[in-house]
Formats: sequence, structure tokens, C-alpha cells
Amino acid sequence: MKTSVSSFEKTARENSISESFSETDYQNCISTLSHEVKNQLTLMDSSMQLLSKKYPEIAESPLWQQICQDLHETFRVLKTACSFATSKSLYQEPIHIKSFLTNIARSFSSMMHEKGIYFDAAFDDCLSSVFISADATKLKEVLTNLILNAVDALCLNTPDSLSKNRCISLLAGLDSQNLSCLNIHVKDNGPGIPDEYLPTLFDPFVTHKANGNGLGLFIVKDIINQHSGSISVQTSSSGNDTYTDFRIQLPLIQV
Repeated sequence: MKTSVSSFEKTARENSISESFSETDYQNCISTLSHEVKNQLTLMDSSMQLLSKKYPEIAESPLWQQICQDLHETFRVLKTACSFATSKSLYQEPIHIKSFLTNIARSFSSMMHEKGIYFDAAFDDCLSSVFISADATKLKEVLTNLILNAVDALCLNTPDSLSKNRCISLLAGLDSQNLSCLNIHVKDNGPGIPDEYLPTLFDPFVTHKANGNGLGLFIVKDIINQHSGSISVQTSSSGNDTYTDFRIQLPLIQV
């Protein structure tokens, strides 16, 4: 006789598992699973590269191109899952903010040139002696996420985005009202963010992208909060241009 688990028993079992698992356990579980799946995907990717070298004509197949695109997207999802799992783990150290931001700007310069986007990186002179306490890897992840979001917004291939001069700015300086805080801005002149999206912009699993998972900005805000900082966004208009400005505020430290 075939038996089935009642909804009550199923709920009780799930609650029991939830109670026995701490947040750290869940994070470790996600991280381990993501790592194992990534290893298998890496093997698949290597095999596909060997195939494409042996049979170059396969690269012209739409099906092959779709497989490559799907594999790339799966890697991206896994990277997000790993970021979500490890977002609570910080390894903070003193960071010279001007050097840090200069390196990030340099790493994006080639991409911006290829996409025809003007990339403006400007940091106040007073930052030459300014340090913050931060996890460099996590903070780089935050800025990379915001900059890539700006690139996506400018590359929507709408008539407006193709006709105007596209620009992304990475700016930094001391807060004029609180000199013990650093302000970092990531700005773009894309289509802007509709007002109705703003209240839930940093909520988990809320996305307005066709291929989004709703975790990117949630992780960004979580990392900034752990650095005792804050993040906000503002959309404004000037003439025919719309500007989106993400502002990160972080406390300075004495070194």
C-alpha cells in the first residue's frame, strides 16, 4: 500500500529542519552546493572549448551559441548564490580609498571603451590621505554590481539610448555635512528608475530585469550595512537627460 506524507507531517519536518539549521549552516550549505555545481560546470565548459577547437564550424550553430549563453548565465547565478551565502563574512582592513577606487576605474576602462560609454572617474584631492575600514573584496563586489547595472541600463538598445552620449560616473569625496564620512557615487544618464520601483529596489527577489534574480541590490545593501554605511538612490532630470545616482556613505578611520 502506497503511503503519503500528510501536509501536517511535512510542515512539522520542515520546521524541525529549520530550527536545527542556523543562518550560518544555511550559508555554508549554499556555498558548498554552489562550489560543487560550479566545478561540474567548469568541466563542461572545458569540454566545450575543446570541441570548439576541434570543430570550429560548431561555433556558427545557433544551438551551440544558446548553450554557451545558458552556461554563462548559470555561472552568473551561481556567483550570485555564493555572494549571498558569504555576504555576512567580512575581513575588514584599512583601505586607502583613492587607490582602491582608481584600480576599480582602471579595470572598467576597456569595457567602457568597447561599449562606447564615456566613463568619468573623479576623486577629490583630499582623499589622498583618507582610509576606511572595509572588506576590499566585498566593497569591490558592491561597486562592480552598481557599475554593471548602469552599463545594462545604458545598453537597452532603445532609440533614445542609441542616439545620446552615454555616460557613467564614479565619483568620491568627503560628505560636506559630515567630514568623517566618505561619499561614493555611481551615476549614469540612462532611462532612470521609475518612482514605483524605488520602495522595493533593495528588497530580495524583487527584479524588473528579464534575466534578473532580485538578489544583486539586496546583497549590495547588506554589505554596505555591515560596513556601518548606507546606500540610497535618486533619479533626477535635467533637460532631455535623466540621471540615476546611487550614493554610498561610509565612515572614515584614523590610521
